Amino acid sequence: MQPNLEQTTNTILHWVKSSTEDIHLKLAEIAIENCLVKVHSKSYPINDIVKAENLVIGAILLRQIELDEIGKDEVKKRMNEQNYVDSVHRMD
Repeated sequence: MQPNLEQTTNTILHWVKSSTEDIHLKLAEIAIENCLVKVHSKSYPINDIVKAENLVIGAILLRQIELDEIGKDEVKKRMNEQNYVDSVHRMD
C-alpha cells in the first residue's frame, strides 16, 4: 500500500531532522521530486503538493543553517542528547 501525502511528507521531514551531513539534505531534496511530486501529483491537488514541498524545503534550509552555524559535531551531540532524553521518557 502506498503511503499518503502526509505520511510521505512526515517521512522526508524525519530524514531531514536526522540529517548530520550535507549529502543527507541533498537526498531529501531529491525525495521532494521523486516521492512528493511524481508519486502524489495525480492523487492530490497541486496546492497540497506545493504546501508539502515548502514544508520540506523550509526544514532543509533550517537544518542546513544549523549544520553551518553550530557544526556537524555539535548537531550530532545534540541529537544524541535528545535521543537519550526521549528514551528515558519512554521508560517512565
